[in-house]
Amino acid sequence: MLNKIIFIISLLPLVLSAQNATDVLERVQSKFQSLQNFEANFIQSADIDSQNGYSGSEGYFYYKKGNKFRVDLGSMIIVSDGKTLWNYNESQNRVLINYVEDDASSFSIEKYIMEYPSRCDVKLLSSDDKTKTYLLQLIPKDLDLEFNSIKLWINGEDLLNQLELVDLNDMTFTVRFQNIKINQKMNDSKFTFTPPKGSQIIDLR
Repeated sequence: MLNKIIFIISLLPLVLSAQNATDVLERVQSKFQSLQNFEANFIQSADIDSQNGYSGSEGYFYYKKGNKFRVDLGSMIIVSDGKTLWNYNESQNRVLINYVEDDASSFSIEKYIMEYPSRCDVKLLSSDDKTKTYLLQLIPKDLDLEFNSIKLWINGEDLLNQLELVDLNDMTFTVRFQNIKINQKMNDSKFTFTPPKGSQIIDLR
């Protein structure tokens, strides 16, 4: 009997950790579902390899319910109305058009928060109850997912403020959000794109 009690006690930290991860994830998902939109500055970087080091860029990110998003990177704009994705490169004066689901450049934040966790083992790597900030890790249990792991940094308002993805080639991609503003006045026209006159249009649909 004593051995059984000791065994149960030894499992308690694991149970509490799993429960905490679930609680945090549920709050983040609930908060995300309540949002109509948000916008933020962002910094993205990629650890390409040991020889080339990091590459990075800064821009502005817009999201609206319905998987609509816009990424402004100065000379590059990526726009989605939830179904179609436009990728405009100003220096090349070229527009690539594709379906969101079929485009590798698509940054669907809904997938990271709402879809991928159900297809992964979710762990709570760290927490700070004073600041209510948390770090979650997603490890795929679905072999169709094309990454090794994802880390989600959650701020005190249950919003995602940093994401780190390690792909199948062990390359690390990081996106960090700053100055997050929620439920702003945001017109749907921001999530459609009209190719500039004279631009080369490559339609992959």
